[in-house]
Amino acid sequence: MSLLTIAIPSYNRPQILHDHLQALVDHLPCWVRLLVLDNHSTPQVELDADLQARFAARGVPVKIVRNPVNIGAPANILRCFEHVETEWMFLCGDDDEIIPDSLNEIRRITERSPELSIIRMSSDFHRYEHPVTGHGLESYLNQAGTFEQLLFMSNVIFNVPRCLPYLRFGYMMALASAAQLAVAILALQNSGGFHLSPHSCVRWNDDPNGWSPVDARLNFYHLLDLPLSPGERAILQHKLRRYHNVWREALDVLTVYQTPSQRSEARYLRDKALRIHAAFGQDRKRLLAVFLLRLLPSFGKTGFRIFEKLYRHRTGRAYRHNFVSRHDRL
Repeated sequence: MSLLTIAIPSYNRPQILHDHLQALVDHLPCWVRLLVLDNHSTPQVELDADLQARFAARGVPVKIVRNPVNIGAPANILRCFEHVETEWMFLCGDDDEIIPDSLNEIRRITERSPELSIIRMSSDFHRYEHPVTGHGLESYLNQAGTFEQLLFMSNVIFNVPRCLPYLRFGYMMALASAAQLAVAILALQNSGGFHLSPHSCVRWNDDPNGWSPVDARLNFYHLLDLPLSPGERAILQHKLRRYHNVWREALDVLTVYQTPSQRSEARYLRDKALRIHAAFGQDRKRLLAVFLLRLLPSFGKTGFRIFEKLYRHRTGRAYRHNFVSRHDRL
């Protein structure tokens, strides 16, 4: 019987985490383990007596590891790899709701194909029409979907022994806010096996207070510093370019400009964005981004409203006015 650990890195979401565990516990089979990595939350992560008893009744061991200090979200995610004690790990964000029926599908895949390095399930970002099994990073990048799908954490199951040798690259990519993606990329590079499943395993929580600032998006380009072949790097860079929304970028920077005390930070973000576009941009998108970014200081509320309308037209989503630096969300 293959054992599976549900590993949940968590920070300052005690009620959301508790509610999700309450809904999940009575559906868990005895071959599942629960691991929570508490990144020095306030208050600290604890399970009440009733929830502990329900986990025990299901035969599901629970382990909570609390960091002595806040080590940042990417490092806390990677610590799950260090503390898991089973071969397979289902990495899940504390704000995403696990679909219990998906656990049997995950077990079916792991027992049928124990040699796999990565299993990726469908999500709200990308749905696979049929199961796909393959080997190697280029094949994975070509078939796994958009960069947003690759970045999403809560739909990946890792073969821990096969991924641990690449943990150092995850820590290297903590700056990119894509630590777990770096581990997956390197685990697959040397003909590692993967499986893409049409089944979903979580209900994604589109947190209205979530952070999606321009500085985090720009940092994703650090992934290109990984030891990739020219072909692998070209595919990843193409996905990054397609993910890069210049209207959202302009709105994020302009939001910071509108706070007088943050003007120097806004100038820094604008200059950083210009450097990224100079290095990795392409064709009309780069020209548009450079044009917008250079003119941003002269745009006022009228320009902001115009950008909002263009962003809604391009994405079908309303822009949220709450720019939050990733430094504050760690």
